[in-house]
Amino acid sequence: MLILVVLLFYGDCWGQNSEIKGRIIDGQTGLKIEYADIFFYKDSLKILRANSDTAGVFAIPLSLLNLCTRVVISGLNYKSLIVYDLKNLRSKRGNEVFELQPLNNMLKTVEIKSTKKYRDTVRIDLSNENFDRSKMVEELFYTSGLSVDSKSQLWYKGNIVSGIKVNGKDFFGKNNMGIYKILPALTMKNIEIISTNIDSVTNTIITKPDIKLNFTLKEKYNKGKFGNVNISAGSSERYLFQGNLYLYNKNEQFSFFMNSNNVNANDNIINEPVVNFSTNTNNVKYKSGKVTYERTFKKLILSTSVKGALTDKDYKALTEREEETISQNSKTSSSLRDKMFLLDETLLGIEYKMDSLSTFSFHQSLNYKNNNILDSTEYDIQKAEIRTLSQMYKRNEKGTLQLITNFKYNWRSFSKKGRTIGFRYLYKINNYKTTESNDILSVSGVLPGRYFINGNRNVFSKALSIESTLTEPMGDNSYFSFISAFKRNILDYHSNVESDTTINFLRDPIKINNKYIDFGGKYHKSFKKINFDASVGININLRQVEVVGISNNRVFTNLIAKMNVNYAINSKKNLSFSYNQSVDEQSVNNLTGINSSFGLVSQFKGNPYLKSEVRKRIEVIYNLKKSDSLDLSFSGGFDLYKNKLGYIVNSSSSVIQETQVDNIGNAITTDLSFSLNRYFSNGRTLNYFIKLNYEESPVVTNQELLVNRSYVVNQSLSYNNRLITSVLSQSSTLSASFTKYYTDVYSSNSLNITLSSKLSANIFNIKANLFPLINLSKNINSSIAFATNFELSKDIFKKLGTCWIQVYDVFNTFKYNNDFLGPTYKQTLKYSNLQRYILVGVSFKFNSMK
Repeated sequence: MLILVVLLFYGDCWGQNSEIKGRIIDGQTGLKIEYADIFFYKDSLKILRANSDTAGVFAIPLSLLNLCTRVVISGLNYKSLIVYDLKNLRSKRGNEVFELQPLNNMLKTVEIKSTKKYRDTVRIDLSNENFDRSKMVEELFYTSGLSVDSKSQLWYKGNIVSGIKVNGKDFFGKNNMGIYKILPALTMKNIEIISTNIDSVTNTIITKPDIKLNFTLKEKYNKGKFGNVNISAGSSERYLFQGNLYLYNKNEQFSFFMNSNNVNANDNIINEPVVNFSTNTNNVKYKSGKVTYERTFKKLILSTSVKGALTDKDYKALTEREEETISQNSKTSSSLRDKMFLLDETLLGIEYKMDSLSTFSFHQSLNYKNNNILDSTEYDIQKAEIRTLSQMYKRNEKGTLQLITNFKYNWRSFSKKGRTIGFRYLYKINNYKTTESNDILSVSGVLPGRYFINGNRNVFSKALSIESTLTEPMGDNSYFSFISAFKRNILDYHSNVESDTTINFLRDPIKINNKYIDFGGKYHKSFKKINFDASVGININLRQVEVVGISNNRVFTNLIAKMNVNYAINSKKNLSFSYNQSVDEQSVNNLTGINSSFGLVSQFKGNPYLKSEVRKRIEVIYNLKKSDSLDLSFSGGFDLYKNKLGYIVNSSSSVIQETQVDNIGNAITTDLSFSLNRYFSNGRTLNYFIKLNYEESPVVTNQELLVNRSYVVNQSLSYNNRLITSVLSQSSTLSASFTKYYTDVYSSNSLNITLSSKLSANIFNIKANLFPLINLSKNINSSIAFATNFELSKDIFKKLGTCWIQVYDVFNTFKYNNDFLGPTYKQTLKYSNLQRYILVGVSFKFNSMK
């Protein structure tokens, strides 16, 4: 009680003597402005956010104001005010009045029939601003209510931004949400933030506003170029070169990027590469390149792109596996060379605007992937009382070719807004091919001393889909859609496998012919605080399976249903309920085993007679915004499965274990989750997430049915803190995962805990980052690992460039166990990784903007 009294007395004194107040009014009318945003900055660091109350007044501690170098005040429909002279505010102690000027004609509202509808455009005028060439558009967001979270999701005042345009058009890709990271700020004439509660397709009211951005360029920047380059070299023959280039004018856009490195760096070329540990191998040589081109005519948009990549992996893998339902333990040690060629995002697109509302589009894409793998593996298998030592030499080549042709036609009515007709024609061709040769030498055991398994397998599939939709609005708050579709999928499987011993590959020729007829409807209704969506449909599947000339014809009829109710209790509370009944189509691998390679521990076999798995899910989500600095979320779900997929495992001491997927029975899963996001006034953030799962997985082992029950707990805690403003900061994430499997005859546990941190210092404009990592895992074996990376960087050429040094695995201590718990086994997999290396490089932003 004494402590409480002291705290109250101290707080009261602080409120009387150490608090600064200000008042915000309309510069034209003199009226108070409620709930204005006030941001306090120390250089580029935001240290506090406040809001004016119903009297237009705000207050902050004097101790915090003394740290500030500027204050930014903004309000909806008002131009932001930046205050640099803070001495006046300190001296007046509450008598300072800030006048915000209305945006006048910059705020546009379009009323459409009902006064409930709105479409507002807030325009941030930047026409008179002259930014440095190194500043990107992203750096302008802090004064406009825009923000970017840790997952690169863009937000505007608590609502997700769903789209970005430049001069009203797509800019280097369809709805490119990352363009603000690479577009120079000096090109901006204004930023338009468009908020509406009108669905763009059905013209009905939605409860959550739809937010889109439009960047309008200054006239002289309607033509330009910009890009980035990363160049580096280091010890142990490490190297990296990355570069991209964007060229554009009023009607054309051209982009190019290339990436060549052996430090496991991806295709993100905006900033210098980040040194990261990898749970898989990172001894990878990677080369990639991509070219895109788009040309806009009066009513026609022509676009094309192509991307290619070459990957060369040279690594080792050590696997330990314990079968839970049979008496078998194994250890395998593999040396692998994996080369891959990828042709991806090869696209030709044509979009034609028939009028201001109706469009026709044609898109065709080609994807090709080829893997060549050389594998030398040593096996040590203990099955019952028999131990088998073997050496296998494998050459495996996998190729996948996919061609997709897509026609779309969308018609919208002029006479009745929201009335639409849609038509889609989709045709897919897939060709999967696997060629494999295996030479096995068995030192001991029941198999022959030396034997081989060679051959090839091929799957050719064709899929046709014709879909139509009709949407009819029913006033401002509801609409109805009718949906119908016809689909056909033909799959041909052939194999030619030779061996001088028992093999488990599916060798019989298979032909599967699926015809689908779908029809149904969707109804939407918006109330003042409630959104209601419901859809129901019938899926009829006529299936013919032919194996070795013997046909099996079946007809399956399934109900497809969805319902979602979203209740906006108030501006801070939201409750949603959803029900979903769906049918999952079976994968090519489950049907044929085309992607499964031969192995001595377990061999996967396809099952062409699989039925579709039916899933019914109920989910409830509650979101609570306690304040501007605290968000809470609760969710829970329940799943009921019919025709649940599960493993059938057959094993004996004389043959290799065989695994096959089949429809075993019914099962349930449940999940509960909670998340908390807290933002503190001094720039600290705290994020916590926990999810609990229960899942049933039926499995049949040697004709005995078992229900494998699993409990999974996943947690993560992230904390970011500025220890010394603008000098020293830290961010840490602690994640933990615990899994428990059990049946009536066995149980097993798995635990993984990882602590990853980033310690950053900025002294004399030199930035230093340390990335320590601690990992604890417990499965078949227990493991504790500590490792750290380090980087040093400094901006050069007026922040247009950065020179940097990166050190990977400073102490050469990184190791990681990939732990798996399956329905019938537990397994630990370890990959070889690169040893310590030092990389020295430079990153540079270039453009034609002056």
